[in-house]
Amino acid sequence: MKQTTLRTILAVAVIAAAAVPQARAGWGTRFTVGVSDTQAWGETNAARHSDDDAQRIGCGVTYDKPAQKTQVTCLARDSDWNVLSCSSYDLGFVPLIAGIGDYAYIAFTCQGVNLVKLRVDKYSNSLP
Repeated sequence: MKQTTLRTILAVAVIAAAAVPQARAGWGTRFTVGVSDTQAWGETNAARHSDDDAQRIGCGVTYDKPAQKTQVTCLARDSDWNVLSCSSYDLGFVPLIAGIGDYAYIAFTCQGVNLVKLRVDKYSNSLP
């Protein structure tokens, strides 16, 4: 009887120890998508895993061979379905857009329909 009780206590202790969440080193955060009249910001991963069905953020590149033009476009939509989108033919934005990944923070600024500023960050604090 004592041996059965001891086994039960040991089994409960092992299960309880296994249930303790694993510690994570460092600091992590998620930046949801925000949109104003001229600026948008947020993380690709936070938008992807948001509780709503609205958030989007990203940039893309389109090459038009007949016109021999490369156009970049950035678009963001926040949880309230506010949208900001703008484009540019400036090739200086292309390497930044190529650097956007699954865990990138993006911030961009528009003047009317023109993309005038783009920031892409990839830091260790972006949570998967």
